[in-house]
Amino acid sequence: MRYFIFSIFAFLFFNTSSAQLAGTWKGKYNSKPVTLVITDAPNDKYVGSYKSEHNNYELQLNKTDNGFDGRGKDRSAGVGSTFTASVNDKNEMSLTILTVWADQRVEEKVVLKKD
Repeated sequence: MRYFIFSIFAFLFFNTSSAQLAGTWKGKYNSKPVTLVITDAPNDKYVGSYKSEHNNYELQLNKTDNGFDGRGKDRSAGVGSTFTASVNDKNEMSLTILTVWADQRVEEKVVLKKD
């Protein structure tokens, strides 16, 4: 019986966690609007897009305990970046985008809220 009850709570917790990330998130980077759209995919994955003033990334993401990590590709700019995010208890996402280009590391940090 205890195992059954624990299983139900675990199921609800994990389904709620992944459901919280799927959707549209909005924020600002350098005072310009950014939008992150996340969709659930099979095998603990997400797919999505990240749009900013200068970039339009296609995302392939892996679920983590409280967020995701993965890669994004901006096909028009030919740039690939690493995306890492976590969501706090206020339903705010802290997103870090790391791009290494021409031997330079550029790290962007953005706080997003679910739309």
